[in-house]
Amino acid sequence: MTETLDLAVEFVRRQPRAAARALEQQPPSVVAAFLANAPEATARDLVSRMLPRDAVRIVELLAPETAAALVRNLEPGAGAAILRHLPETIRAPILGRLPTRVAVTCRLLLRYSEGTVGAWMNPRALTLPDDISVEEALTRLRREETTEPGSIHVLDRAARLRGVVNILDLLRADDAIRIAVLMRSPQDTVRGRATLDAVIDHPAWREGDDLPITDSAGKFIGVLGYVQFRKAMGLSAREAPGVEIGDALVQISESYWRWLSIGTETLCALTTETPAKRGGRRR
Repeated sequence: MTETLDLAVEFVRRQPRAAARALEQQPPSVVAAFLANAPEATARDLVSRMLPRDAVRIVELLAPETAAALVRNLEPGAGAAILRHLPETIRAPILGRLPTRVAVTCRLLLRYSEGTVGAWMNPRALTLPDDISVEEALTRLRREETTEPGSIHVLDRAARLRGVVNILDLLRADDAIRIAVLMRSPQDTVRGRATLDAVIDHPAWREGDDLPITDSAGKFIGVLGYVQFRKAMGLSAREAPGVEIGDALVQISESYWRWLSIGTETLCALTTETPAKRGGRRR
């Protein structure tokens, strides 16, 4: 059975979107049993490509420890979206097992209504103050947990957006100069309480993949990524332009997962206990 698990994990690694699409057609108990035994990275890659309501049917069957590990590895907006649809009796134990920083972030996002940009933003987006040098900026970035390249939002000491600076520009610049010299004008911001419908045609989408979000006082509080926006609007990432999966590949992947889950017992046998016995529950 270990060989079967290894084969499934490799398939997910190579074709995560196809695997997610196929898994959405499987009984939640089968998928939950697989995720409970799969590496954390595999579980993250699968669930991050599902719509929240599909993911909830699976997460609610996991033990709180397993569910917390999964939420911890997701993008903040994606994790909060799943938590939002869980009943309080399941959500509270998961939040209680999250690292403090992740739990605080999720609770912040849960304050926003589901149909607002604030509910889907990433409040942990990289930011830098506008009064530091390039050398100081690079030192700060080395301490960050993220390895994502691209642009960084630059704020003044009142947390208002001043501009954006590219990481490559920082690496090429003289260490002594101020990053304010390198930054370019920021995109127009959107309030966290704005509805998702209101930003469908926002000009920022034509200039980049992130929409800067502010609170009612104009302070920067995060960014809304385009992939998350598409998911929030009820579209999965695989439906975005340029990442569609061919019908043949979908049929192959679905056949593969049907074989892999010939019955709930097949994948549940990967462990001595089912998620339900370890504390998960159905709604």
